[in-house]
Amino acid sequence: MRSPFNGLLGVSALLLDHFNDYSTDQIKDLLATIHKTVQKSYNLLEDTLLWASIQSEKINYSPILTDISVYLAEIIDIFEPVAEIKSIKLENKTKKVVNAYVDIYMFKAIVRNLISNAIKFTKRQGKIELTASQSGSTIVVKVKDNGIGMRQEAIDKLFHFSYSHTTVGTANEIGTGLGLMLCKEFVDKHNGTIWVESEIDKGTTVSVSLPLPE
Repeated sequence: MRSPFNGLLGVSALLLDHFNDYSTDQIKDLLATIHKTVQKSYNLLEDTLLWASIQSEKINYSPILTDISVYLAEIIDIFEPVAEIKSIKLENKTKKVVNAYVDIYMFKAIVRNLISNAIKFTKRQGKIELTASQSGSTIVVKVKDNGIGMRQEAIDKLFHFSYSHTTVGTANEIGTGLGLMLCKEFVDKHNGTIWVESEIDKGTTVSVSLPLPE
């Protein structure tokens, strides 16, 4: 967390020392940099606190049998305005009841992170599909995009804390690098599995399987 604060100290010092020398446009550019750095720091703090809460088991795992299609529709509604900024088509392909055994808070956090990532790495005029279906004794939720994709070596590092890093999105969006690790933590709480399939310039599909109670 030191890195963004070092940036803030440097830029704010420049602004203080040379305020009377800078033009309005130069001041605006520096303020934009400060704003972006503060936003990144806040996101990092939020994700770090959430991750720490999971590690200290302060977040209770309370699963119930519920229709997750309701929450998927709710999340799509939340993200549609964000997707519209990049003219991305966000489609919910789950049109029927899908009962799953989930902690509602954790489940919604998983899907929100996956949708947010998909928007981040999908170009303008792109498409994202959200589906949920039963496959044997598990429920499988998929977030599929036709974005920039990634190589296998990048996929192999996604869920490892020691490799955590953030990648700038197609519209210079910033992240924390912790989102997918939080997803993995929550999926593990459900005794589920999360995996990624991707191809450069063709897109990425992130799948989550959650077991149904016997």
